[in-house]
Amino acid sequence: MNHFRFMLAVCVVGALSTTGKAEEVNTRPNHASSIPGSCAAPLSTRKAKKPLPVKQTLFTQLQKEALFKRGARKRQTDCYISSESASEHFSSKTAFLIDLRDAQAFQAYRISGSLNIPAHTLKTKNFLKSRQLILVNEGYNDNRLEMLCLNLREAGFSKVSIMAGGLNQWQKHIAPLQGDLLAQRNLNQITPAQFFQVRDYEHWLVVNISPLDDKQRVSSDVLNLSISDKGPVFVNSLIAAVEERVSPYILIVSARGEDYLKVQARLDESDLKNPVFYLQGGRYAYQQFIEQQAVMFRY
Repeated sequence: MNHFRFMLAVCVVGALSTTGKAEEVNTRPNHASSIPGSCAAPLSTRKAKKPLPVKQTLFTQLQKEALFKRGARKRQTDCYISSESASEHFSSKTAFLIDLRDAQAFQAYRISGSLNIPAHTLKTKNFLKSRQLILVNEGYNDNRLEMLCLNLREAGFSKVSIMAGGLNQWQKHIAPLQGDLLAQRNLNQITPAQFFQVRDYEHWLVVNISPLDDKQRVSSDVLNLSISDKGPVFVNSLIAAVEERVSPYILIVSARGEDYLKVQARLDESDLKNPVFYLQGGRYAYQQFIEQQAVMFRY
């Protein structure tokens, strides 16, 4: 009997040592006021969590700014030559035209006789170091070409230049492009995302051609012209503004992308030689792009 009592006591002590405080916790009431202050505060005195601060991104900052504020970044002007000069060198076979677009875009349309060489492999073509190379793309993405121009010159390619205005300028002032005519329809158009990538350059002259909405804040740097003006008045006002800048690229914008064909018809009949692009979707598409990006990168 004594032996049985001893074994029972050992089992009880063992059970207590293995369950520890678990048994003690389970016997307590399950309401907040019974929990010690070191474990939890009463509900009435708990502080609400502070909301996460909004991350100030480039896009949230741009939401507060006027649309199409003029950039301050300058081009590497010594890298550029005109489409006319490029044509002379190319026709006399003293230069290669290097098209840096992807292979699919090159197959769709191109300058007849140009070479399609990816930027990352161009530096490995040592046989081209002594030749004059003229870099070409759509005509608006100057940042990529300028970096490549400078890098190639540092690598020993001493005769490297960029054709200002790219394929858009060649088609307008030199010769038709080879390839799919349907695919070339949007050659002079630029998407909101594409313009956003180059907006910091000061050579862009933004021309608004439709009435402004009171809810939209457009920069004072924008040139406002009315499409209802007679042809000579519209064109002469634009040419006068162009002459005040140094070789500007022109970006035509309307509220939602309307009336671009009317402007293009007028400019095609003029003596204007500057590259001209049209913003797809107009002001509202560009503003929507900025707002969408601000939401995506908010936190």
